[in-house]
Amino acid sequence: MEKIRKSETKSNQMEKEANIQQQMEKAGKQISSSTGRRQTIGKIISEYNSNIYQFFVSIKNNHIPKQINSPPNPNFASIL
Repeated sequence: MEKIRKSETKSNQMEKEANIQQQMEKAGKQISSSTGRRQTIGKIISEYNSNIYQFFVSIKNNHIPKQINSPPNPNFASIL
């Protein structure tokens, strides 16, 4: 009887350890997937910010100074 109890407790202990290991692996996968999502969102936001920045830089460098410094176009009415 004593040997049977020891083997049962040992198998129960092994099952518990296996369950704990599975839970840890599951938690690790959840963490990595949420981290991956955060990184993807971060990439999208940084790309968006970069595009906005480039847009305003191009406006600043190309459009506004030329409009301010160029003389008025005499054919402006005919363009419209």
